[in-house]
Amino acid sequence: MRVYIPFNSNDFNSVFTTLSISPCSFYPNRKYSFKRATTTFLNESEDFLVGYEKPIFHNRELDKDYGFPVLIEIDIEKTEGNWQTTENGLNYVIIDNTVFLLNNFKLLFRREKELNETFAKSLKSIETKYSALAKQNSEVIKVDCFVNEIPLIVFPTVNNNFNSLTFFKERKLNRILGAILGSSIAYTNLTTKEWQEISILLRFLNNNLSLFLNKVSDNNEFEKNRF
Repeated sequence: MRVYIPFNSNDFNSVFTTLSISPCSFYPNRKYSFKRATTTFLNESEDFLVGYEKPIFHNRELDKDYGFPVLIEIDIEKTEGNWQTTENGLNYVIIDNTVFLLNNFKLLFRREKELNETFAKSLKSIETKYSALAKQNSEVIKVDCFVNEIPLIVFPTVNNNFNSLTFFKERKLNRILGAILGSSIAYTNLTTKEWQEISILLRFLNNNLSLFLNKVSDNNEFEKNRF
């Protein structure tokens, strides 16, 4: 289903170095790319991501640590039955895993100025190799979706995906996707149709790789080293 995941613009380089977004607590432990992340006022949890049913922005001048609020619009593998509702009627879903941006996605900003400043900062990082793709899919929100009060989200006590096997699977997936996407984006002037075809292939690889890695025991170092 389609959701809107809020994140802090300070993490733009992290998201578009790997084409993925994780709960903040994953970054120091997953052992690839950046090792830290910043929460946002629209999701202050260190251990979970939040996907809102509709676009939502706060009215504060800045987000945490002097960043800007940004939304990722993307389809995730959840069902309508996963929606929860805040006291003021906003539907949301808790996401306990890394979301790889394999489906067609959009980046939504509050203002043109914030979009431009975010991309200007990204140019200073040589690691942000997917920034051109991000800019191609970015736009300024055109509807009134601002809230005066920060939604009160109810989070689980523990994220069961916070474990070494999860991070092992992510590292392998990140390596494979990086090789495919890197060659495709570096040498091809992608059209929308071409990007959709690559996205379908990546989702297929993601699903099959996950099935394979689920068979690998967390303590089976021999199998891990063979893969």
